[in-house]
Amino acid sequence: MVVSGNGKALEAEKVIKEAGLTVASGPACTAHFGASKSRGDCLVIDVGGTTTDIAMIEDGQPLLAPDGCQIGRWKTHVEAIDMHTGGIGGDSHVHIDRMGRLTIGPARVTPLSMVKKMPPVAEWLGADNCSKLIVLRPEAMHEIPDNELNRLLREKAQLTPATIRERTGLGGIPLDVQLEQLARKQQIFECGFTPTDALHVLGKIDIGDRNVAKAGAELLGKALNISGEEFSLLIVKNTEELIENLIIDYVTRHYWQNSLTNFISTRNDHPVLGVDFSIKLPLIGIGAAARYFLPGVAKTLRTSVSFPEHCEVGNAIGAAIIGMEKLCHM
Repeated sequence: MVVSGNGKALEAEKVIKEAGLTVASGPACTAHFGASKSRGDCLVIDVGGTTTDIAMIEDGQPLLAPDGCQIGRWKTHVEAIDMHTGGIGGDSHVHIDRMGRLTIGPARVTPLSMVKKMPPVAEWLGADNCSKLIVLRPEAMHEIPDNELNRLLREKAQLTPATIRERTGLGGIPLDVQLEQLARKQQIFECGFTPTDALHVLGKIDIGDRNVAKAGAELLGKALNISGEEFSLLIVKNTEELIENLIIDYVTRHYWQNSLTNFISTRNDHPVLGVDFSIKLPLIGIGAAARYFLPGVAKTLRTSVSFPEHCEVGNAIGAAIIGMEKLCHM
């Protein structure tokens, strides 16, 4: 059995012929776990490493979207659980551009605190093209094709985009395309500062190397003239705001079929207009990062949030629930 995007279990033979049916199967599992823990209407929020997924539960059941779910700006047009996915999570890449503007995501990187055998961050981490380190996996040394970028990777194994630009002249979209291809084939991985690292600095979690995270926060904080702790607090605050905006956008799309993405993302910086939102439904938090970001989101949206037992692996439990329902009807 394989879970489909609409939350049903399908025979493997059918999925082989119609693989598109599995689009958003992960969020479908999340929604079913959340529905099993709800007492009525609610919003299920799954905060993972790469994305945050949002689904609405009505009368204890996930809603279906016949024309597909929303992933970023795109509709899938394959029947699926009515949910919205945005590129913000615990491993979202924190980036400061040359103008000092801070962004988080949508790209994912491995958190600094979770990388082993990495050069000291003081040797490479900084703003703009020094915000991430590209690492060639040892087993891919002889697998990557022979071109200028890959010859440099074989020579150095660990590089920033700034070094690549300096040595090869490659940059911008051409470099991004080549790196994406290598990452997709799991021949490289990229590491940088993330919300997970900020949580380490603030003592919220202890699953990696806190000292590396603190060193990274201090370096990036200097670019904004703040301390490492202040920088980490800012990252957590901005991550919560991005999740909050995603929830508001999902609700407006659901009820009015229109997106307010551009307005919502800039409403706090508008020179004249000030707008606050509240959510009248409770939130159910799922995912390893949910406990650290959703309480702040719920407070801002003036609602409540609960974390069911085993919510960190709610996605896997949801898959088991769907499988059991299928077996019960066979």
